[in-house]
Amino acid sequence: MDIEDFSHVRCHRHVLEKQTHVNQGDAPEQHTFTMTWETHCTDQIFWDCLWGLGLPFSWSFTVEDATPTAKYTEDNEKVVSLDRYIYVKKREVVEVPPRTRAIASLVVFWHHAAAVPFTAIIEKVKSNGDMQVLYESGAWKGLAYRDVHIKVRLEKLGRSCTAM
Repeated sequence: MDIEDFSHVRCHRHVLEKQTHVNQGDAPEQHTFTMTWETHCTDQIFWDCLWGLGLPFSWSFTVEDATPTAKYTEDNEKVVSLDRYIYVKKREVVEVPPRTRAIASLVVFWHHAAAVPFTAIIEKVKSNGDMQVLYESGAWKGLAYRDVHIKVRLEKLGRSCTAM
């Protein structure tokens, strides 16, 4: 499969989850943030024309950090929907200074409806033994993402006043 240019896919920053740890003590302490991103999404494969092979096949490819699958069905469907499961787990160990709050954000750059054209290259063996190469155009549309990471921000705790 020849993936055509996907540089036009623009991923936007999104915060998936936040966690906070507060060190109210007088000494620095280490804290481990563990965060996961788990989701199901539906990709679609659009074929420009049907080739009538009557045989199913599929293959995986990469768009940014996503690994979707393209599929052609034995039913010769022009639009094929495929469910995809994404699971990413990240850990970040942080040293939190005294009287400081650590705020961790699980960040991803994503595009929910990215569209990427491709050309499938199919080698078909004819009944007489000759090899025929087919070039079939299509497009993938789905969730593209990259750079899932934990970003930590440290904030000094405010001093509290005691009321008289």
